[in-house]
Amino acid sequence: MNISQQFLTQNDCYKANRAITPRGVMVHSTAAPGVMAGAWPARWNKPRIEVAVHAFLDDRGVVQTLPWTLRGWHCGAAYSGGPSANNTHIAFEICEPNEMIFTYRPVLKRGVSGNAFAVRGVQRQLAARGLYAGAADGSYGPLTEAAVKAYQSRKNLASDGICGPGTWRALGAEPERLCAYNPDAPAVKDYFEAAYANAAALTAMLCGIYRLDPLSGNTVISHSEGYMRKIASNHADVTHWFPLHGRGMDSFRRDVKARLGSSAPAGAGAAGRPVLRRGAAGPDVRDMQALLLKAGQSLPKFGADGSFGPETENAVTAFQKARGLTIDGICGPQTWGALYA
Repeated sequence: MNISQQFLTQNDCYKANRAITPRGVMVHSTAAPGVMAGAWPARWNKPRIEVAVHAFLDDRGVVQTLPWTLRGWHCGAAYSGGPSANNTHIAFEICEPNEMIFTYRPVLKRGVSGNAFAVRGVQRQLAARGLYAGAADGSYGPLTEAAVKAYQSRKNLASDGICGPGTWRALGAEPERLCAYNPDAPAVKDYFEAAYANAAALTAMLCGIYRLDPLSGNTVISHSEGYMRKIASNHADVTHWFPLHGRGMDSFRRDVKARLGSSAPAGAGAAGRPVLRRGAAGPDVRDMQALLLKAGQSLPKFGADGSFGPETENAVTAFQKARGLTIDGICGPQTWGALYA
């Protein structure tokens, strides 16, 4: 799992700078098919965007957008007026692939731009039925409108040239499945498995850092589960997606639990670890921070973010003092050994 950082420093949530003590992890998905993790910081790193999560992830990796211990704006107010998981949960969004558009089925009609992937799917499906001879260019022009009308007439639907709910249902039922989310299609399956694996790995890492049991209580939940448990607003994610691949939150929690041991930094051992000092960054720093937290040291503002700044230096110094080591704020062989002891 590759983690990079693009903090939302211009987002009002980041500027509010409210800390939390993480008690759980909430899993979201974006409901914006085709927009991958690297594109989200630019969308949300600005004022007056009343939402912020700690990370986005896709099949390639994770983009962290808030410090793990900073309060996010990710699940709204609880519908019951009770406490919100914003106060307790780290949250990430899993980016949905283009093909998820076929589960949302937006209304398509001539003259309305956008949803090019959906339009191309309609054009290809109509071509497979012998009704469209144009290019699958994602543009809903007169040729596409005429082909939709012909298809609607064939299916005894209102022949208005608009791809609405009834037309989508018929197109989605065609044997070619060019207008349906097909979890068995290689590209769709590969994307889901890789993104799911990154989600499980990230959740396991966070559970390890903050000493959370993914199988207990409200620790690892989806947004929809948060709503049912009266700590989040009413959203369906990720129950609209995971079951299409034979997965659910129960299986996700079990997968996180299984990964938890293997994701713990102690598995790497102290041998071969580099000397780390202020200014360093990367996976070794993140592992060191996780071990410091496990040892009872405090990283209240940034947590295990992979960046060796003043807060981490203070934690290393405090750890060295507590263990009777040379106090220099540098994590060398002696300090690594004590962290793994």
